Amino acid sequence: MTKNAKFHVGVKALIKNKNNEILLIKSGAKKPKVFKQDMVFWDFPGGKIKIGENVEKAMIREVEEEIHNKIEIEKIFDATVSNFRDNSEKNLFLMIIVYKCKLLTKKSPKLSWEHSEWNWFPLVEAKKLLSVKYTKSFVNKLDKLA
Repeated sequence: MTKNAKFHVGVKALIKNKNNEILLIKSGAKKPKVFKQDMVFWDFPGGKIKIGENVEKAMIREVEEEIHNKIEIEKIFDATVSNFRDNSEKNLFLMIIVYKCKLLTKKSPKLSWEHSEWNWFPLVEAKKLLSVKYTKSFVNKLDKLA
C-alpha cells in the first residue's frame, strides 16, 4: 500500500434475483466532462458515505438514488479495498463495504444520470465484469453465492 494513502469509504448492494443472477449497473457513461474519471465499468449499486451518515442509511440512500428501488439490507458480504483510483490523486483508494440486499419493489431499475445500463448477470459473467474494479480475492468470494 502506498504511504500516506487516502481512502474514501463506499457501500455497495449485492442483489440477486430468483434466477440467482446479480444486478449490476454500468458506471461512467453518462458522467459530465467535469469528472476526471472517464472509465466505464460495471458495478453494484451504491456509493460513498457522506460525513455524519451511518453505513446502513448511506446504503439505502445510494441505492434509491442510483436505481430508484427500495432495498432491505440482509447482512455484510465483504469489505475490500478497490483497485480503482481517481485520476485526480495518485494515492486515493476506495474502501468498499458490500452488503447482501434484497429488492423490496418488483419494478425495474430506473437509473440515475451517473449510469447508462443495468442488467441481471449470471455469476460467471458478473465476476468477469466486476474484476475491472474489484480485487481478485473479492471476486473469488462471489463463488460462495452459488
